[in-house]
Amino acid sequence: MTQLELFDKQTDMDYAMSFTREQLGGLRDIDYRAYLWVKHIRDAVHTYRSIEARAKLDLERKLNYI
Repeated sequence: MTQLELFDKQTDMDYAMSFTREQLGGLRDIDYRAYLWVKHIRDAVHTYRSIEARAKLDLERKLNYI
């Protein structure tokens, strides 16, 4: 038997990255713990994307020397 899903599957990362700057400010005022949770996830995603972009540039640069 298959259970029907009422909502789309959304990861914590997708949820955290969907906030706008204004929504984050509102969340900070309403629930500071939730704000910190979203902020930590967003910071981790930004760090990962930055490291990934840098690694791609380094790889391209090294491949150009071959």
